[in-house]
Amino acid sequence: MFFWLSVGVLVINIGSIPVFVIGELIDWQGIFNYIILVLNLLMATSFITGFVVSKKELNT
Repeated sequence: MFFWLSVGVLVINIGSIPVFVIGELIDWQGIFNYIILVLNLLMATSFITGFVVSKKELNT
């Protein structure tokens, strides 16, 4: 479970930090919402995968 949680946090951090840095240099206000949405969906999917996998391991 810790692996999947770490992957989710890593995806959101590695994806959002460059977006915010580039956003300060270039004024792309509209695309930030879509990028953050995709990153949040990837993080949530990783978290859900981790919880499902750990639940299966605990039940056996």
